[in-house]
Formats: sequence, structure tokens, C-alpha cells
Amino acid sequence: MTDEIKEKICELKIDGLGYKKIAKQLKMNLNTVISFCQRNGLGEKPTKINRVEISVYCKFCNAKLYINKTGRKKYYCDANCKKNYYKLKND
Repeated sequence: MTDEIKEKICELKIDGLGYKKIAKQLKMNLNTVISFCQRNGLGEKPTKINRVEISVYCKFCNAKLYINKTGRKKYYCDANCKKNYYKLKND
């Protein structure tokens, strides 16, 4: 992948385009675009900018949860807390 293509991917991602649109516009493989973006910190994972701290706590460990502005409500920190909560509940 040339430096020119890398710069173009970065520009398009920063402008708000999704992986599919970038891949289609640059005529590249979708997985190549996704892996490049994730390796270079351009992934679509939630950042602290679009996360909100609210008064909701994990049902298992009581840690404060960070919720995305959009999306469904969280009840657990992670999959391990959820699994341990149900294991304890069923015993």
C-alpha cells in the first residue's frame, strides 16, 4: 500500500466515511481498509468523546459503567462479570 493511499484512507475516515464507502471509493478490499484503520487508531470503536459517565453500576462488581450516547443500556462491565453474575444467581 502506497503512502498516498494511506493518506487518502486517513482523510476519508476523518471526514466520517465508513469502511465500505472508503473501500468502494478507493477500489480496495474491505478487510484491508478495516485492518489499516484499526492498526492506525482510526477504528470505529467508541471514544471518550462519545461516551458518557452516568450513575449506573455493574450488577456483579459495582464498577461505574461508561455508556455510549447511542446504543443500548449496559448492565455489566464485560462478559466475565455477566457470566459470573448468572453463575452466582443460578447457584
